[in-house]
Amino acid sequence: MELDEQALIKVYDSIERARIELYRAVNHTIKKGELPEIILPADDCKVEYDGNVIKISIPDYPPKTRYAKQRTKQRWINNVLFAIRSIKPLPQFKKVFVLVVFYIPDEDWDVDNRDISPIINGIRYSRIIQTDSYQYVSYGVAGYYSDEPHTDIYIINNFDPLKILDIVNRNSSPNTVE
Repeated sequence: MELDEQALIKVYDSIERARIELYRAVNHTIKKGELPEIILPADDCKVEYDGNVIKISIPDYPPKTRYAKQRTKQRWINNVLFAIRSIKPLPQFKKVFVLVVFYIPDEDWDVDNRDISPIINGIRYSRIIQTDSYQYVSYGVAGYYSDEPHTDIYIINNFDPLKILDIVNRNSSPNTVE
């Protein structure tokens, strides 16, 4: 069976538009520029912080860069931003390495075709770093096949190469899904 990719993109965009309208309707605080009172189930992000690494798990994966719409980008920014802002007290980092790990239910996809810009922007908007310029942020991307699609985002304090390698190695086993 062949899928009409353009039709799927159009439907996805319509669903995303409706989801955002519902989100705004139930979250009157967003209109005041505050954090939302309710995060809809589709945005059920989990966050962990061990004092050196922030791990955010999002039960979705970003669209391909060429199909990314502003609404979808805003959703990813908000998911990352609100997950980080839930950490109390809010950590402050001078320099970070961001490792984005995609788990996608497709055997053939390119890691450079996923839109990660909103992830980096969400980190910047959270104000845990001064800016997202090259002096303060570096990043890498890894990807794996999974029947349970999700994205794990690791924000590693001070660009610690040993910590980065440890996280990559833990995720590289074909049977490992965090």
